[in-house]
Amino acid sequence: MDSSSPASATVADVLDHIQDGVFVLDAEGRFVFVNSAAARILACPRESLLGKNIWDVFPRAVGGRSHLEYQRLRVEPGTSEYEEFFPRIGRWIEMRVWSRDGRLTASFRDVTERRAMDERLRRSEARFLSLMKATRQAVWVTRPDGTVTEDIPEWRAFTGLSFEETVGMGWLSAVHPDDRGETATAWQAACERQRIFEVNQRLRRHDGVYRHMSVRAVPICDAAGAVIEWVGTSTDVTEKILAEREQRERAWLLAETQRLSQVGSASWDLENGAATWSDELRRIWGSAAGDDPTSIDDFIARVHPDDRERVASTIRDAIREGRRQLTYGLRFHRADGELRHTQVSAEIQYANDGRALRLIAAVQDVTDRERAAAAQRELERKVVKAQKLESLAVLAGGVAHDVNNLLVGILGNATVALAEVGPTPSLVEPLSEIVTTAQRAAGLAHQLLAYSGKGRFAVAPLDVSALLRASEVLLGTAIARGATLRVEAPPQLPFIEADSAQISQVILNLVTNGSDALGASAGTVTVRSGVLHATPELLRSTFVDDLLPEGEYVFVEVADSGMGMTPDTMARMFDPFFTTKRSGHGLGLAATLGIVRGHRGAIKVESEPGSGSRVTVLLPATRSREIAAAPRAVSSAPARGTVLVVDDDDLVRRVAKRMLVRAGYAVLEAEHGKAALAVFDAHRSEIALVLLDLSMPIMGGEETFGALRALDPGLPIVLTSGYNEDDATSRFVGRGLAGFLQKPFVMSDLLTTVLQTKRV
Repeated sequence: MDSSSPASATVADVLDHIQDGVFVLDAEGRFVFVNSAAARILACPRESLLGKNIWDVFPRAVGGRSHLEYQRLRVEPGTSEYEEFFPRIGRWIEMRVWSRDGRLTASFRDVTERRAMDERLRRSEARFLSLMKATRQAVWVTRPDGTVTEDIPEWRAFTGLSFEETVGMGWLSAVHPDDRGETATAWQAACERQRIFEVNQRLRRHDGVYRHMSVRAVPICDAAGAVIEWVGTSTDVTEKILAEREQRERAWLLAETQRLSQVGSASWDLENGAATWSDELRRIWGSAAGDDPTSIDDFIARVHPDDRERVASTIRDAIREGRRQLTYGLRFHRADGELRHTQVSAEIQYANDGRALRLIAAVQDVTDRERAAAAQRELERKVVKAQKLESLAVLAGGVAHDVNNLLVGILGNATVALAEVGPTPSLVEPLSEIVTTAQRAAGLAHQLLAYSGKGRFAVAPLDVSALLRASEVLLGTAIARGATLRVEAPPQLPFIEADSAQISQVILNLVTNGSDALGASAGTVTVRSGVLHATPELLRSTFVDDLLPEGEYVFVEVADSGMGMTPDTMARMFDPFFTTKRSGHGLGLAATLGIVRGHRGAIKVESEPGSGSRVTVLLPATRSREIAAAPRAVSSAPARGTVLVVDDDDLVRRVAKRMLVRAGYAVLEAEHGKAALAVFDAHRSEIALVLLDLSMPIMGGEETFGALRALDPGLPIVLTSGYNEDDATSRFVGRGLAGFLQKPFVMSDLLTTVLQTKRV
């Protein structure tokens, strides 16, 4: 700068009075102008700078920002602005440098204080930000009308909104859209009423995540009470909200888990008696929230009376012994009277000195499980009973079958002998006693068959009430002297499909049993009939449960006012050969059971010692009222022809042959089916009838029947068996069976059957 010209002198004078330092360097980097401010800032007298090279004066600046900018501007004239710290003077200098015509001019100022202020502001903001992060609070202020006019660093740091975006009511943009309307309304109301502002809202953080905030602001007023400004805080309560939500979800999950598993929980403070019950335990117990037990004793008082002492002693013993874990079961009646079963798993908590402090219990409702187990036990009991009945029935049927074969020989030979001896008293009397005794034995065999369900049934539609009325006189003779018989037989009951003789026997057996139960004392035996709808529950409670179908059943009930029965007696009353009488064979009720089973019925027994007994026979009703066909008339044709007797029992064959030969028939014998086919093949044209046993070895009756019918479709074949006709002939329905002869038989039965069925 040429200071010799007036203009330059004026410029130099002006520059010498400004606050910014100014110096000018020539093309070689020498100071050619330095104003007073530059000398002051650089801490060098002006005289020591002028004419000197800048890098000689400030060698420590070589390599720094100013040195680099100097070199660049020497090559590329232009302007550069920057700040640099000069260690020599320990100050921050803001530089503005430009080059022109080979000269370099610099304007600069000391910005150390401003830099320090900026640093303090930065630290303050950092401190506020740290404080906000530490306390999760942001402090803010607004004008009396609620608008923002000043920068709020905490708010800006949290939300990421610039001051310009926050001005006025712009701060609402950081509030969650779903909360914005409520916040604005509440803020406006607080400003208008000059009352404390409180609201919960979600606020968008600078990273875009919404946080739950609890906001509270109070008005700052002047001496006159006018609002000067609002000062508020926004506290981050997200963790608290999430924790409360998680706690609610855990409580809900626990409640749902308890509900689904039917497990409730409770705790008792053993020192002050306070009790806490879960909702599920209240549901199990059937109690309301305000009805929780107030102590262990109160709880035990609500337990089933039969379980109270056991539960109380279990808890007392555990506390006395210092045990922590204990389990026990208990029953209780809900408010509605329902009996419930529960299983309790409990833990006792103790203090360091051994005092029992608290009992915590998980209570599981196991009623359904107990009922299922009881049902399973009942099913197993019924299976065992059914297996026992089936085993006894098979045994009884087998015994009866073999006895019947033996009785064929006894009865058959006795009746043949009676026919042979003529009127010879010394022989007729013992032979007649043989016949009578054998017939009694046959009666026992029939009862065994009845028990096995294989007795002889002549099934037809039967009016039970009519049968009762017709049998009233007979039943009256079966009760003890001094006892009273009452018969209640309403008319027009549905019919049943039954053998009237067998049902009569059932009724007579039950009346006789009821009369015996009266003993020597006077009493009453009541017989009544009726109809009811048998539900599955009712049928399951009967003594005979063969999975009978639900439906309409006719019943015969025999009740007595006698001594009653113990449970053990009731369990065995239908067993063969079981009797409580001094005299008796124990087959009457066994036969009754078999007859009822054979009719697809059931028996329900109710009795208690000292309260009499009631036995109800249920028989399926039918709509059929058809009268059974009359028996076919016996042919009067002379006894001629050949009869083939097929039976594996040699005694039966001999007796049958003896009877038939005496009547004038020729007889051929075969001990099994294969032998019968061989005999028939040799005498086909002679045989007028085949008497065929059902049960034989090698080739049984059914297979033999089929083979004979194949050889001669018109051949009359009569089946013989010790089992009942329905059971024995069920496999021959529609196959042309000519007849059936029940064992044991007498000569008249055999000859009548042959006359009715033989081929002429």
